[in-house]
Amino acid sequence: MKRLVATSLVVLVAGLASSVRAAQNRDAAPQPPKLSKRTLHISGTVGAEGKTLISLADKRVWNVLNPVSLSSTEGRRVVVKARPGGDPTQISILDVRLEPETTARLSDSAFRR
Repeated sequence: MKRLVATSLVVLVAGLASSVRAAQNRDAAPQPPKLSKRTLHISGTVGAEGKTLISLADKRVWNVLNPVSLSSTEGRRVVVKARPGGDPTQISILDVRLEPETTARLSDSAFRR
């Protein structure tokens, strides 16, 4: 009888310990991706919903970790200050500036003929 009680007590304690460990693993918050301390200045075109940035210099596609910062500039040319993310193709946007749109001026020498 004592052996049965002792065995059931051991099984009960082991079951509680494993359930506590599982609950701790489940409740752990996911770690944000590690960002580099260096900053990049990239000029490019913003993709759909601000999730991507296509570089003008080398046509490289960057995946944006915080697309909310680019959501209002979809399809426009921008210059961003960003930090690389954990993946080599990911960036986190720190600052956004719109590139000025160039237009022809009728007073330029090319139009004086």
